[in-house]
Amino acid sequence: MKRFVHFIFLVPILFFLTPGVKGLTTTTLECEVLVAGGGAGGICAAIQSARLGANTICVEKTPQLSCMLTTADSKLIYSNHMPPTGLWGEFRERLYEYYRGGGRPDTGIDRDKAFEPDVGADIFRQMAEDEEYLTCYYGFRVVRVLKEKNRVTGGVFRNDNDDYLIINAQISIAGDESGDFLNLSKDLEGLIAIGKSISAIHKVIGCVSHLPCAMAGGQAAGAAAALSAFEDLEPRMIPVRKLQQTLFDAGCWCLPFVDVPPKRWSFQAVQRVGLTAALKGTEVPQEGGNRTYFNPEENVERSEAGKALAVCLSLDSPPTTTICLEDPDFIPRGEAVQAVYELLDSPLPAQRAPYFSDVPISHPSFAAIQFGYEKRWFESWAEPFQFHPEQFITREEFAALLDRSLDPFNTQK
Repeated sequence: MKRFVHFIFLVPILFFLTPGVKGLTTTTLECEVLVAGGGAGGICAAIQSARLGANTICVEKTPQLSCMLTTADSKLIYSNHMPPTGLWGEFRERLYEYYRGGGRPDTGIDRDKAFEPDVGADIFRQMAEDEEYLTCYYGFRVVRVLKEKNRVTGGVFRNDNDDYLIINAQISIAGDESGDFLNLSKDLEGLIAIGKSISAIHKVIGCVSHLPCAMAGGQAAGAAAALSAFEDLEPRMIPVRKLQQTLFDAGCWCLPFVDVPPKRWSFQAVQRVGLTAALKGTEVPQEGGNRTYFNPEENVERSEAGKALAVCLSLDSPPTTTICLEDPDFIPRGEAVQAVYELLDSPLPAQRAPYFSDVPISHPSFAAIQFGYEKRWFESWAEPFQFHPEQFITREEFAALLDRSLDPFNTQK
């Protein structure tokens, strides 16, 4: 059940309540997040806002959503069509599911197959209808942006029948693909602007199609708007890390590591540690554009581990531990855990009986591994009864270790 407040006024009454707004019918709505424009970024903003539980209204001037993606030739989608991230990834998977019998459509440029625009439009409409807290209105254009001093408080919209929508919102998002909602002065509160992030006149912007990026930006804007509404803060006051974590929970990339997709066990840890620059990816030039790899299964060198620990602790050089952190050879799991354990001042584990059969009390890293097990550092990458302490630690295992022990994403200065 969608929760909105609706008021229907006759024209004579409305004329006095809202000067300058006249129509056959006028509906006044209250919501937490208003998205003016259901373009590729706009509808993703609306869906993400609604999924977080914010009462959201999306107003689109055409009969369907994401017109640039669902009316133009899909071959205009360039090399960034590959990432399986967020709502773009969900939209792409629904396309694959629709065409499953005849092979997957390729949504990239210069390919043999492309999806039918009406199929894409139906998918977006269904995605919107599936959201309990989202209502979409079609065929309404922006008439006026509502403001109180320098704060945007909503908008007025009109359709071809001269019906009006007056929508009051805590946070507004300019989500159309032509900028109709943005003919405003700068330094406004309560407004988030999204789109293709390209400087161009309207005629040119309509010919440019980097839509997966626009969708990712829209999804981030929707998350920021919902958080702003919930906490009664301006969008710029939302902590960046909180917004990023919200996006991770929604399966979004902040770093485009193509070999660590959202469904991989290490996804969030790799993203969080990657954003601190403790572990970095490698950019590889390829046809149609570069791709960035994290190389999750590669082993970690001691020197790389030392540099990563320095970054996590905001140090200028690798920290001093009993473990060598400078040589180019690979570091074993047990020694990596030992180094982290010492940086935490070697707290005593709660239990003396070994958790792992290959890490007896006599093992030099016994206390470190016992403590790490109790703190759940090894979830998803250590076997139930075998730790293999002499096995070299991989990059994704090390990312998980740093994330769960030192938490640089939230504590880094």
